[in-house]
Amino acid sequence: MFTALGISAAAMGFNEGAVEATALIVTVSAGALARSTSAFASRSAKSMASASNGVYALTAYSCGRLADLMNHRRLLAWGLLLLIAADLALAWDGHWSIAWLGVVLWGLHLAMTQG
Repeated sequence: MFTALGISAAAMGFNEGAVEATALIVTVSAGALARSTSAFASRSAKSMASASNGVYALTAYSCGRLADLMNHRRLLAWGLLLLIAADLALAWDGHWSIAWLGVVLWGLHLAMTQG
């Protein structure tokens, strides 16, 4: 994990297994956040959830083709970044267009990570 910086985990006093376990826990937690987001949106705003499903349906094929051309981990990382952006846009207390931007970003997240 630290090898990109030229530092080994052992040199920093960490057990390599503990570092890998921590990375696994962070990855699983990010997945749990993605699942809880869809449950929240389906309860709170059914029309917005339907719109995000429409975006998902329109972009899933293109994102699937993109998955054939690029590294899957990179595509998943971009999808999780879109999830974070969508959550921030949906939580923003501003103009209604920001909420719809969040809906579009959420649909793109679904297409990149599940399509």
